[in-house]
Amino acid sequence: MNLIIKYSISEKDLFFLSEIETLKSKEGIISMKKEKLKAKSLQILKPYNVKFIDLGALLNEIKSLPKNNREELIEKYGELQVDDVKSDFSWTYKVLIGCVLFVVLAFYINYSNKLSPDSILGKDWFGKNSYSVLGNVYNAELKLSVTKEGDGENAKYHYRIFRDVYENGYFVQTNEFSGYLLPETVNYQHTVAGTNYSETIWMTDNPRFGLILDHGDPVHINPFDESKTEKIVELRDFDGKACITLR
Repeated sequence: MNLIIKYSISEKDLFFLSEIETLKSKEGIISMKKEKLKAKSLQILKPYNVKFIDLGALLNEIKSLPKNNREELIEKYGELQVDDVKSDFSWTYKVLIGCVLFVVLAFYINYSNKLSPDSILGKDWFGKNSYSVLGNVYNAELKLSVTKEGDGENAKYHYRIFRDVYENGYFVQTNEFSGYLLPETVNYQHTVAGTNYSETIWMTDNPRFGLILDHGDPVHINPFDESKTEKIVELRDFDGKACITLR
């Protein structure tokens, strides 16, 4: 009990501080009552000028004090009164709640931006894929561009997809698809090699195509060089049963 002796805490204050520590131990990690109890504890200790580095150890010493004479001390000093303390616990919780809301809102805005077609405006996206038809292997080179028409709730997103098809290295044909993204995303569930996957997709007005935009953070180009990153978009071709990475 070196710190109790060092700061010469009175019997009355030791009793009330011990009561506070007992009540605090019954509260959860985040509790308005616990904050008020802490404020009451600091109020009692204020005249003793306890150093901050000693505070935790002092309260632990007080917490370990025997309580076999509690009823006697209650008769002598009365019950602990917490309601008279003027603390900033309500302000603390306002700040805490504000911080939580800010984090949630920031995450929502960040995540919403990743899912929004606004995140892929202003550039052309290129990708390749291979497929086979009746034993013949074809390669396709794709280019996607998305433009925005209007603002706010009336905004529409126009897409154009150019698909150059090659067979054995020789150009065969160009397919062009254009139209608008549908106003709402869909949740696409599918299974690959026994593993279930869920994707949020912006479908186009052509049921063949959908865009996966939730890779809003840049991905690593080279796993051995984390400084080299780039953003990607994925084009899901439902007819071709392919998911094509566009850069």
